[in-house]
Amino acid sequence: MGSSTGEGSGGSGSDVEIPKPCGLLQRTVGSGAVRRSYWSELPEVANSGLLEQMTPEEKRLQEALFEVITSEASYLRSLNLVVEHFSEAITLQPPSGLLNKVQHHRLFSNIRSVRDASEKLLLDLEERQQDNIIISDMCDILLQHFDKGGFNSYIVYCANNQYQIKTLEELKKNPSFIEVLKFLESSPACCSLDLQSFLMLPFQRITRLPLLLEAIRQQAKMDSPLHKTAMDALKALRKMAEQCNEEAKRMELIEEVTQLANQLDFREGVKKMNLSQTTSIVKRGRIQVIKKENKLLNRGKLVAKSIQVIVFTDKVVICKEKMKGEQLKYEVYDWCPRNLVHIEAVNNPQAHNKLPDGVPSTCKHVFIMSFLQNNQKKEAEFALDANSEAEKERWMDAMHPAKRTQDGETIYESWDCPQVICKQPYEAQDRDELSLYVYDRVDIDKKIEGKETYNYMPNFNEIMYTCLNIYFTYSFSLLNLFTTHPTVQLVPITG
Repeated sequence: MGSSTGEGSGGSGSDVEIPKPCGLLQRTVGSGAVRRSYWSELPEVANSGLLEQMTPEEKRLQEALFEVITSEASYLRSLNLVVEHFSEAITLQPPSGLLNKVQHHRLFSNIRSVRDASEKLLLDLEERQQDNIIISDMCDILLQHFDKGGFNSYIVYCANNQYQIKTLEELKKNPSFIEVLKFLESSPACCSLDLQSFLMLPFQRITRLPLLLEAIRQQAKMDSPLHKTAMDALKALRKMAEQCNEEAKRMELIEEVTQLANQLDFREGVKKMNLSQTTSIVKRGRIQVIKKENKLLNRGKLVAKSIQVIVFTDKVVICKEKMKGEQLKYEVYDWCPRNLVHIEAVNNPQAHNKLPDGVPSTCKHVFIMSFLQNNQKKEAEFALDANSEAEKERWMDAMHPAKRTQDGETIYESWDCPQVICKQPYEAQDRDELSLYVYDRVDIDKKIEGKETYNYMPNFNEIMYTCLNIYFTYSFSLLNLFTTHPTVQLVPITG
């Protein structure tokens, strides 16, 4: 999906009315394309004789300022198309259309509020442009709209994006909806773009605006008021983009917990637990539990069986996967508040007092998880085995985050932490891992060393770290994320 959806195409001039039109967009005769207007092409500019008196730098600055208006006009044209052609379509709109109120709201979210915000912004931008042939500033207007909450509707829209995607996927399973949608998308006003492309317009605009502001900042003189307002607007826009991302992630976590809560089946005798909207998933996955082969008689040889452990922000749950009809369910047979979970590493399983019978010879990375007060207000202990020492540390940290430094572990202060640059990309395989890209700079908060910690290359001025039996806890935003991939290469930043 190209950025042309909102930045130069997406609507028909006859179908959509832009407030206070001033010739910003011109449609090429005989085609469906929309061509962007340039400041230098405006009749009042061309006839004024200003172009002959201006330097190339001054012309570029005016074009950069003018592009904020033209792109907003194109964007608004496309937003109007979403609202008037799709959202308000009789064949879709409840109660007579195919969609009910919930489906309609989830599919189109608050697109009308986003459209209204764009309309108000464009009115102010055009008013500034009409005040004088030479445009003094546009960034200050954006700042005013930021301060007045004019872009708050974007935060709500971004938060609901996952519901849009899921709703559209579900609706496309309905042949009647597909037929209606194809008819609407076949309109010449859509320029061969589908509904999903139009629904992505606000996201594209958020990523487009910083580029426009950066172009203005680069053309403005360093000591000019315009340069300052451009910088301030960039900061405000980046802050809003961060809020959009945070809200989208928050809603994604809520949806994930809600979906998982519906998959939990509690065994008879196991008290049900409540999951609030502030609950999120810290870690989940399979791990081995060590127990006697004959559970009822507590006798027989020791075996390691796979179970599912889900670590929420406030609870730790032990369950098993099962199919109920065509649905995947998790049968819960115990859980405990996370602050009442005690974790103990086992260095020598064959001589541990809590493991009188030892452990199977295949279990090499054992630790004990104790529920101090489980769902029945009783104590319960589980001997668990991970696939590797690194995974064991990650599970232990997820279940009960360490609060003090232990042997073999180095904790760095924020002002004293080493920094490394990633030399090889790595895609996160779990929620508590961090995807790394080449040349990413990373702060190391904690280092735990195993037998092999790094490979030293004496012929180079830099030390190459290869993560073998070593893992780093990285500080990224407010999260502690891990990487344990055996081929990730990190080069320390020296000097």
